[in-house]
Amino acid sequence: MKLLAYALACALWPLGQGFKLEESPSKTKRNYKIHLVAHRSMSQNLTDPEQVGFFEDLGKLGTASAKFANIDKTHLFKALPDEIFTNPKWAKHVKEREGRGWWFWKAAIPNHLIKKGTIADDDVIIWLDADQWGMLGELAEHAGKAHDQDVDFFAKNGGTCQNQWTKGDVFKRFGVKWDDMHYGYTVQPWAAGWVMRVNSRSKQFLQHWEDLLSDTRMASDDPVDATQNSPFFTSHRQDQSLLGMMLMANTKKQAKCTLLADKHQNYKKYTVPSITEMIAHEKTWQRHSEFGVEGMKIAMPGLNDEGWF
Repeated sequence: MKLLAYALACALWPLGQGFKLEESPSKTKRNYKIHLVAHRSMSQNLTDPEQVGFFEDLGKLGTASAKFANIDKTHLFKALPDEIFTNPKWAKHVKEREGRGWWFWKAAIPNHLIKKGTIADDDVIIWLDADQWGMLGELAEHAGKAHDQDVDFFAKNGGTCQNQWTKGDVFKRFGVKWDDMHYGYTVQPWAAGWVMRVNSRSKQFLQHWEDLLSDTRMASDDPVDATQNSPFFTSHRQDQSLLGMMLMANTKKQAKCTLLADKHQNYKKYTVPSITEMIAHEKTWQRHSEFGVEGMKIAMPGLNDEGWF
């Protein structure tokens, strides 16, 4: 039965195209649309049995999205769009098995849909990894409030420290060290799900994130200079690490993070700055000269005293 369903899905879902569910009527009259975007694949081969589970996850996400009337359109990809797969910019990435290219497509696919005109200015994007479909309700709620709350980008709080899950090369690229209070000792976001209101600011932000991911020195696990890593560095989280740095480049606020036990126990020698210290540090913050986007408005629960950037 599973193979029959799989074969049917392959027949109905063209290579490199987003499977579009029927649009649900919006509960409120508005002049913008909310789009759900997701991708789940390990190759362009739609008949590969190893991808059955991936496609089932996309199916669950599609089913879940139909329950939310404020989600107007869905773009669920079970292969990379051909324009991305054949783009020389991603030639090295598409050969990499891990994260199908270190998860570069989390920035590249939404950016592609915007540039193609499928998603317009003032529309709102919900990105959600298909295997996290249970979190759709929370993101759909934030998407519905993005305009009223004047938020350009909403990110989920990941809890753990940026400098434990980001290789030192990335800190160096941003002109800081791993122990920087603002960039290092702050919470890393959860890149599996986020919301973006499309405008000139957020498009510039998304392009910066995509360009960083296109640099294999930043995206891959391999260190250029391992001496730049924090003493309690555990592993690099590619797309998530770079998203976290982009967020910090565009906000003076930060969230107290948690250092997790590592195999060397080196984390015990270090103390995460207090919220009081973080708030005091805000006075010295300046938007990043290269990656800062003037006026960019970002939100994430649990940040400092009020929970918003």
